[in-house]
Amino acid sequence: MNIPIEYYGTAASVIVAVSLTQKNIKRLRILNLIGAAAFSGYGFMIEAWPVLGLNAFICIIDLYYLIEMRRKKNYFELLYIENPGESVYLKKFLEFYFEDIKSFMPDFNASIPSDSEAVFILRDLLPVSLVLYRKNITGIEILADYAIPSYRDMKNAQFFFGKIAETITDAEGVFTTNPGSSLHNRYLEKIGFVFSGDKKLYIKD
Repeated sequence: MNIPIEYYGTAASVIVAVSLTQKNIKRLRILNLIGAAAFSGYGFMIEAWPVLGLNAFICIIDLYYLIEMRRKKNYFELLYIENPGESVYLKKFLEFYFEDIKSFMPDFNASIPSDSEAVFILRDLLPVSLVLYRKNITGIEILADYAIPSYRDMKNAQFFFGKIAETITDAEGVFTTNPGSSLHNRYLEKIGFVFSGDKKLYIKD
C-alpha cells in the first residue's frame, strides 16, 4: 500500500464530505469541484478508472452550474415595511430565524423598537435579506442585518449599501452598528465598516 497516495485519497474524501455540509450553493459547488478533481487524480494514481471517470463527470457538472451561476443576472429590489411593529410577516420572519440571527448578533432582541424601520432585500422577488434600522442625527443605526443561509454571497449587501442605501440617508450620514460574532464582524469589515474602539461601534461612511 502506498501511504502518501492513501493520504491523498483520504484528503480528497474529506473535501467532498465538507462540500456537502455547505448551505451556500456556490460554495458547495466550488468545494465539490475541488474534491472531485482531487478524486479524479486519485483514481488515476491507483488506476481505478471508474473512480476517475465518475469524478471527472462530477467536475463537468460542477463547472457547468458554476458557469450558469456566474451568467445568471439576479433581479434585486427593496421592499420597505410600513409600521414594522405591526407587520405580521416581519414578526414571523424574525421568529423563524431568531436563533440563527442571534448566532451572528448575540445582542439582538426580537422585539421591534417603535422608532425602527425595516426593509427586505428581494432577490428575484424572494425576501433573502432583512435590514432593521433606525435614523438618528448621525445617520443610520443598523439593529439587524441578516441574510438567509442560502443567499450569503455578499451580493445582497453590495446592492443595499452600494446602490440603494443613499435613499434612506443623506451624503453626510454614516452607518453604525454594534459588533457581533467574529464571523459577523468579518462580514462588516468586508463591506466597508471600520471598528471604532472609542465608540465600540462599527462605522461606515
